Amino acid sequence: MAKIRIRSTTYRAWEGMKQRCKATTHPRYQDWGGRGISYPATWETYSGFLADMGECPYGYSLDRINNNKGYSKDNCRWADASTQNHNRRTPKTNTSGVKGVSFSIKSRRWQATVKDGGKSKSLYSGLSLFGAICARKSWNAQHSYKLGDAL
Repeated sequence: MAKIRIRSTTYRAWEGMKQRCKATTHPRYQDWGGRGISYPATWETYSGFLADMGECPYGYSLDRINNNKGYSKDNCRWADASTQNHNRRTPKTNTSGVKGVSFSIKSRRWQATVKDGGKSKSLYSGLSLFGAICARKSWNAQHSYKLGDAL
């Protein structure tokens, strides 16, 4: 049996996952458990989680590949911050339906942006929603080798 290091990154990831899914008092519960995100019964114990996921590599954290599905061995991976940043749900306020594409009321233009290496990059700014979507999709396609199934 694996020795449990209470303060390990892996243990904290497991503990955080359980809190987000089960604790109705968790500040972000509505984004996980509140919308049906759960984990398998075998992950109720740390040893079950560790058996499926292994130790967390340095600089990585737990990531769900498909954010609309629950935690499971097939839908989770250890990912770096850049990969996780690209693997977010489209915000409810997004009017285009495409992640990274939005309309700026101030400039009255469609914008396509991306965060790469922690910095925000503008890919497009213009009158065409289609142009903004194309710019974002093109960027995604060119960088998919780093992101795998995260797109």
